[in-house]
Amino acid sequence: EGQSIHFIFIRITQPFAMLLFSLLFMPFIYSDQQTRSCLSCASETLRSRWFLTGLPTKALGESQFISACDAATANNIPREPCAGPCFTYIFDDPDNRGESTTHLIVRGCHDTMVGVISDRLTSGGTQNGLFCEYDSSYSRPDSRGKMVTTRTLVEYCGTRDDGCNKRSQFPTGTNDVCSGSQYNSTINGSPLYCYECRKDDWNCNDNRCYKKYCTKSVVELSKGYTIQKTCSNVNILGIDNACAYSDVVNTAGDISVNMKYTSCFCKDQQYCNSSPSLLSSLLFSLTPL
Repeated sequence: EGQSIHFIFIRITQPFAMLLFSLLFMPFIYSDQQTRSCLSCASETLRSRWFLTGLPTKALGESQFISACDAATANNIPREPCAGPCFTYIFDDPDNRGESTTHLIVRGCHDTMVGVISDRLTSGGTQNGLFCEYDSSYSRPDSRGKMVTTRTLVEYCGTRDDGCNKRSQFPTGTNDVCSGSQYNSTINGSPLYCYECRKDDWNCNDNRCYKKYCTKSVVELSKGYTIQKTCSNVNILGIDNACAYSDVVNTAGDISVNMKYTSCFCKDQQYCNSSPSLLSSLLFSLTPL
């Protein structure tokens, strides 16, 4: 009888013990692996012009380039699980420089698009689970490699709300500001100074500017390259001291333009965009996945 009682005791309590273990301990084991759900789409006109984003990889399928992405109000917008922050990226169309500018939008999981999880939600400057940066005069190349100025916004959200990356417009005023724009905008308490110039050689150290980040952009064409150094209040890579690379083949009629675009951000020292070896000396480099 003793053996029978012991056997029954094991069979009755083992499932209960497993259930108790699951309820008490499994949430702690899997808490770091939980993911949020992000809207995952881009403006329809970016389907053939992804290189304009400056992001290192095209992480969206053809069906995710939809007009509904601009307003982010439709229920049928694709979603994807994400271990890092959800991402909203808004910028003026650099190819449309008329009186009525249009803006382009990218939404998705930031680490899927860049290849590494951003630290923006844990580095400070976050408000209500959001980290936002805005620049009213951000330099980027258009489809022919000409550098132009655009309004640009990046926003990271880390709430558990389904599809938290729904922002669809630039800041509109006092009650609508970007929480991270002024956070960590200096180096050792002083403004971060950067070189500002544009030349066809590496010796480009003429003028200076100051914003939150120093940048260096290199547009390589078949007949040479153009280097632009300037400053920026946004960092689309979500990590300080990093570079992104894009290979571009742009066809307009019978003309095919082959272009390589490199975009780097740094803020580790004054005039950090000065060195010709910046592209290889940064602490972290991002390459197409």
